[in-house]
Amino acid sequence: MKDDNNKKKLDFAPVRRKIFSRIVLLMAGAFFGIWFLYQYVLQGRFADGIVRFLYDFTSMTYEDARDFYWHNIGNHFELIFFGAIALVFCLMFYFFLNSFTKYFQEIDNGINALVHHDGRQIRMSKEMAAMEEKLNSVNATLNRQLYDIQMAEKKKDELVLYLAHDIRTPLTSVIGYLKLLEEMPDISKEQQDKFIHVTLDKALRLEVLVNEFFDITRLPAGY
Repeated sequence: MKDDNNKKKLDFAPVRRKIFSRIVLLMAGAFFGIWFLYQYVLQGRFADGIVRFLYDFTSMTYEDARDFYWHNIGNHFELIFFGAIALVFCLMFYFFLNSFTKYFQEIDNGINALVHHDGRQIRMSKEMAAMEEKLNSVNATLNRQLYDIQMAEKKKDELVLYLAHDIRTPLTSVIGYLKLLEEMPDISKEQQDKFIHVTLDKALRLEVLVNEFFDITRLPAGY
């Protein structure tokens, strides 16, 4: 069931709808901004406002304020107007991109959560619910696999310790009988043969355990 969820195609329809709605809002905002500039600037209110401001808040006379406006602003009216339109578009486009790149940031945060295995549920915006479900499914699979690997390593370590303990018993016997043979050179041939036979038997048992030990160390982590 988990694998089926991982293979399921993502539904990006909510994201497309959200992006489309924001593009519509962007166009409407741009239209309103241009309309406002047209009403306020082209109808002369902008010029009257600048002249009135200079007249009220500076020492200029009304005629000086009007001359200042036409000399510094009025003669560059077209450039200023189109610059204002470009500024409106740039600001709205910036806010649109900022909201759009939010989705990439959410995906990046989700991938970081997968990489670091922090155990937390991945949370994304409502329109990214399909991606959230997908990443959480992958996260659960990775956490389960990590747990299985840790348990397998634990069982492997326990088995190695068990075998190491078992190896110690025949090794002690081998050493003991060899010491007897060394310390008792005058023992009978029959006793000597018995010690050698027991030592060989323990050595063969030791060889089997050592081979099992090396087989275990070569086992993969998920055995």
